[in-house]
Amino acid sequence: MEPSPISPVNTSPESSILRRSAILSAIAFAGQQFLRSDDWNTTIDAVLERLGQATGVERVYVFQDQTDPAGNAVAALRYEWVIPGGQRLLPIPGLRGVPYFASSTAIWRERLRAGETVTGRIDRASPPFRKVLRLLLVQSFVAVPVFVAGQWWGAIGFADSQVSRDWSEIELDALQVAGSLLGAAFERLQSAQERVESERFWALMSRLSASGLEAADEDTLLNATVEQLAKVIHADHCLILLTDDATNMTTAAAATPHVRRVLSTLAVPAPTRGPLMDRLLIEQHTLIFNDVPTLPPVYQDIIRALPIASGMAVPMIAQKKVLGTVMLGFATKHVITAVERERAELATQQLARFLSNARLLTSETLARQQAETLQAVGQVMSSTLNLREVLERVLSELQRVVPYDSASVQRQEGNRSVVIAGQGFEEPHQRVGLSFSIDDARLPNRAVYENQRPLIAADVLAVHSEFGAAAQESDYIRSWMGVPLVFGGRTIGILTLDKKEPGFYTDKHARLAETFAAPAAIALENARLYEVTRQLNTQIGLQAARLRQVIDTVTDGIVLLDAHYGIVLTNTTFSDLVPALTGRAKALTVDQICGRPIEWYLEGNAELGWREVSALGEAHRIFAVSANRIGSGPDTGGVVISVADVTAERELRATRQAQERLATIGAMASGIAHDFNNILQGIIGFADLLSKNPDIPANARHRLELMAHEGRRGADLIRLIVEYSREVPINPRPIDLEELITRAAGRWESIIQRSVALSIAASEPVWSINGDAVRLLETLTTLVVDAAGTLPPDVPVSVRVANRNIDSERDPRRAANTSGHWVAIEITGGHGWLASPEQMHALQHDLPIIGVSNGRDVMLAQVQGVVRRHRGAITVDPLPDSCQVTLALPAAGSNETTGPVVDPVTGRKESWQES
Repeated sequence: MEPSPISPVNTSPESSILRRSAILSAIAFAGQQFLRSDDWNTTIDAVLERLGQATGVERVYVFQDQTDPAGNAVAALRYEWVIPGGQRLLPIPGLRGVPYFASSTAIWRERLRAGETVTGRIDRASPPFRKVLRLLLVQSFVAVPVFVAGQWWGAIGFADSQVSRDWSEIELDALQVAGSLLGAAFERLQSAQERVESERFWALMSRLSASGLEAADEDTLLNATVEQLAKVIHADHCLILLTDDATNMTTAAAATPHVRRVLSTLAVPAPTRGPLMDRLLIEQHTLIFNDVPTLPPVYQDIIRALPIASGMAVPMIAQKKVLGTVMLGFATKHVITAVERERAELATQQLARFLSNARLLTSETLARQQAETLQAVGQVMSSTLNLREVLERVLSELQRVVPYDSASVQRQEGNRSVVIAGQGFEEPHQRVGLSFSIDDARLPNRAVYENQRPLIAADVLAVHSEFGAAAQESDYIRSWMGVPLVFGGRTIGILTLDKKEPGFYTDKHARLAETFAAPAAIALENARLYEVTRQLNTQIGLQAARLRQVIDTVTDGIVLLDAHYGIVLTNTTFSDLVPALTGRAKALTVDQICGRPIEWYLEGNAELGWREVSALGEAHRIFAVSANRIGSGPDTGGVVISVADVTAERELRATRQAQERLATIGAMASGIAHDFNNILQGIIGFADLLSKNPDIPANARHRLELMAHEGRRGADLIRLIVEYSREVPINPRPIDLEELITRAAGRWESIIQRSVALSIAASEPVWSINGDAVRLLETLTTLVVDAAGTLPPDVPVSVRVANRNIDSERDPRRAANTSGHWVAIEITGGHGWLASPEQMHALQHDLPIIGVSNGRDVMLAQVQGVVRRHRGAITVDPLPDSCQVTLALPAAGSNETTGPVVDPVTGRKESWQES
């Protein structure tokens, strides 16, 4: 059915009059409530309850006529009362804004707008209208229009869900009075709200102006006003975008907290201007988007990235130039009113004026600071080339222009970006050496190196997943900016700036930082080149010092002469030899050596290599001289001369030749001694036999005994000769040296009339040896007695026995067949004992004792022969206050059959390792 303005009255006049009285009483109550308070939340529920009870309906509701974000007219349920136990519709989200259906519902809305009261029953309704009534749980209803300030605002409805009823005319008249009262109350409330809202708005504008006047720079201004702008129209979010005409870029300069967090997750440091921004710049008027998802795709470039469902974009215009945009948004769908638009535009233009003024002031201040800092950097660059000092000064001056919590200078080293200087960190020196991979796309450093332009990360930890792990102890860093340091068309490093606040850095900061990039790159390169040069000079100096050390250490004299034989370089040895070589105490040139011109040595070097000459005035000194011409380099044409004093070598060679002759004579003497010994043994044997013949007279027997005695004396002399020639074989048997020497110590003390300090230096029993105990004991006794004669009377003779190991792999100086176990017997005598050069050389190199001119030489020859027969070795150690002789004998089962311990010609004193 089509709804009719007034339904016929089906009740008695008395009942209608009673209900009309009850309704008027409820209206009077409502008037009192509305006059007492402007807060509808505390009065509307009670008013609707009294009206419901007066009319006897099950539900009373108030709905407002509105337009949804899509532009459709809807009935928005605002207030509701139901009888106890009845179902409330207000909590149902879908019924808060019911659209008017076509046909009957549209007519229903138009009649209400015309001021008519509309009634209806579900049993008389058309199908579309019946659908609406079922949705609202209504069997019958009456809707009275509500006008506010002469404009249709909505309606107050009375409905039954159980019975269908008709309303009398006097009841409807009373309800129309209720609608008028409700409209008047709404108008009063709206006026009060508008007054409060107006006061709040101008208070916000006052605070906005105060912030604009107090702000020292652009960033402070925007961050101080962004939340105030949102409050102007009760928006949930606000974002201030600044436009840079030079780069055609739009950057987020300030935002409310939630928007800032969302923007920090975006991987774009400076989004390009999209169609929406272009339209704002061209048209320069406010754009309203009541339903973001329904926007054309070309306008969703940045709006879709924000957490808003409805909002507006207001251009900031100052001096006919668009500085940027203020975006105000609502988390839920919201229809922007004309008042909201007007107030947003007023606040935005106020901000634009302050922003323009702040930029003028900031530009002047920054220009002055930039000039001062660049001048300071230039002074540092011209005053020092110390890399660390230059970089620290650059970072200090940069902070005056671009704020940061921490900053670093990084240099490219291969595929790594290495921190070489830093400021603002808790331990800046510990950051030096920290490196980042240039190849890792999960780090921001790579993009700076590849693109050679600044990169800004609003929240580096959110965008670059590996940054936190790579930048140790840097979890506080949120905003990150990297600026390339370019020199000669290549990126040699980057400058990084960090802030704790996300979304802090902007293109303006990047441009300011770039002004430092060029001089910083030049300073970095100059300092690097200086550092490389200094390191090279240091290395050259070290190499020269090492070369000088080597030259001064060698025993040969070395001199470098130029083409005119002037001295260029010489070592200490050659300087000491100058008087003997040139006949002059000092020389600046060397044109002759020992009376021979340099050319003679050059010719001789080509033919013979070395030439031997005698010193001028000192015929007993012999020098070997080698001269070589320099064929390249700075001293081309010069001469390098090496001089060696070979006097001792020549004397040693003569000594060896004499020793070899003596060895030959000794071998011959050994053969003759064997023959004499055979003859003497025959004489002694026959003399002994004859002396035992009882028939021999006494005087003849005496002569035979005397002959045998003298024969034995001759045999002893022959034995000494044979031992000296080292040809007497021994009969080896196991010998316990510890027991042998311990027993002999007492005998030695009785012989030398002083104590013997015996020590056994072994962690285990002394190893036994194979040898002749009698001859070995005679040898040790001889050495102990001889050593005692060189000591003061109160000083004991020291005898020390120790096990020792020789490892030929660890001691490459020894022959391979000498490694194994050895027993060392050390006997210590007085200073100078056995310390003559001839004796030491002969004993340690197993050479014959030259001359055998006295008793000690014979003794040493006997000792030498016995030790050699035991395949041992002798070392002599001259000490400051004493002299120590060591006999080294091979342990049994180790190396007693391996031959001599040392080479008989080239042997030398060896190092021993105690077990």
